[in-house]
Amino acid sequence: MSTLKGIDISYWQGNVDFAKVKSAVDFIIFREGYGTTIDSKFLEYVKGAKSSGIPIHGIYHFCYSLNESDVIKEAESCLKSVKNAGLGKDTIIFFDFEYDTVTKAKSKGVNLGKTQCTNFTVKFCEYVESQGYKA
Repeated sequence: MSTLKGIDISYWQGNVDFAKVKSAVDFIIFREGYGTTIDSKFLEYVKGAKSSGIPIHGIYHFCYSLNESDVIKEAESCLKSVKNAGLGKDTIIFFDFEYDTVTKAKSKGVNLGKTQCTNFTVKFCEYVESQGYKA
């Protein structure tokens, strides 16, 4: 069994030389966005990876939802970005629910716990799959 080496890239990595990256990895996963905002480098990165021949195995979307209605808006926004980037339905879409999700919600007076994390993630993934994508 061979092991593949992959990396995830977001805006925080700045300008990326995909020709150099190609020699070091087998695949990439990109941050598509957060909330209903697209990562400002997402489309540029997808184009760079494609032109360098690096497989894009997936994307991730960082959750800033406060409720289940927000989750659907985020899922719709995410899929719009994926389509605009020309990524196919074989692209795996991850939902990233982290410490910052909870911190931002708390600053808006919403306390998120295990139950919300689970419910939001299930709701996001179900929506993505209902549109024919892999979650």
